[in-house]
Parts: sequence; C-alpha cells; structure tokens
Amino acid sequence: MRRARSQNEFFAKISIVIEELDESLFWLETLIDTEIVTETRLSDLLSEGIQLVKMLSKSRNSIKK
Repeated sequence: MRRARSQNEFFAKISIVIEELDESLFWLETLIDTEIVTETRLSDLLSEGIQLVKMLSKSRNSIKK
C-alpha cells in the first residue's frame, strides 16, 4: 500500500529511506572498521541492508520511468 498522495511524493519518500539506510550501513561498517564490533556479529544486518537498498533502488527506478 502506498503512503503518499502522489507518485512524486512516493518517489521522495523512497529516496529518503534509501539515504537513511545507506547512512545506517555506513555506521555499521564504521563499527567493524574500528573493531568495536566484529564483522561476524553484523554480517546479517549488513547483508539485509544491502538487499534492501537494492530492492528500494529498483522500486525508485521503476517509479521514475
């Protein structure tokens, strides 16, 4: 179900979600790089985040067309 009043608003909302998800992935990677948390503990979250970025990006691209 769409939670936007228009296609442009929906596109904008998906774009915000992608940006926030990308920032979250950055911080997860930073935790690993600084050895605060092991990669093993965060590998599932990283994998899921990457998959979500791919899916949402495809959705955003199909809205563009």
